[in-house]
Amino acid sequence: MRIIIPLRNTGIVLVFLFSQALADSGYRPESDLSAAFVERVSSAEIAVFPTIVRTPKRTSYSRASQQRVVELLAEYSLGMGKTADIRFRMGGLRGTSQWEMFQSGMQKIGRQLRKYEGGADYVIVLEVIIFPSRARAMEVFGIHCFVLDPRGTNVFSFLLNSHHKVFVDANLRTADMTAKGKEWLVIRSTMVVLTALQEEHEKVHLRLVE
Repeated sequence: MRIIIPLRNTGIVLVFLFSQALADSGYRPESDLSAAFVERVSSAEIAVFPTIVRTPKRTSYSRASQQRVVELLAEYSLGMGKTADIRFRMGGLRGTSQWEMFQSGMQKIGRQLRKYEGGADYVIVLEVIIFPSRARAMEVFGIHCFVLDPRGTNVFSFLLNSHHKVFVDANLRTADMTAKGKEWLVIRSTMVVLTALQEEHEKVHLRLVE
């Protein structure tokens, strides 16, 4: 399935390419490190960085979302989260597909992780992409969950969009165009993506023990 979404007055065209519609818990590219992550994450130390919030015109960061990630990791028994302080420089939001944005974001974060000396086993960074809709509202077009090792190598990263049930069910849009409305979208997105992380972890864990 191929869906093309031009975003008016932004120079951005989103292209979604997926073979299975409405998957449950996101699209996760394969990683040789995923099995080890699933087996040891419950006792691992995880550095959680401020959530990256992208719009066509600017990048901002959410510490409220960062703190919520730490809380949800503990709630879901997905390791011991601790806050870390790098605000990753992401540059402008450009790309012909969400997949390209996802890959580009992972590479930029990976390079900048060289500055981190916190000694965690894993790193988590969320990226929430928000665009105005035609109905004078704000809407989340995609969420990226980067789960990396401290050297920036992909471990268990995945993306979410309207092809995934957990994303669709959350109805990530608001008519509140203020900063408060945007922050609500980011916190709601945080809860959605951590739910997807838990689901994907359980799915892989079941495969490993079969």
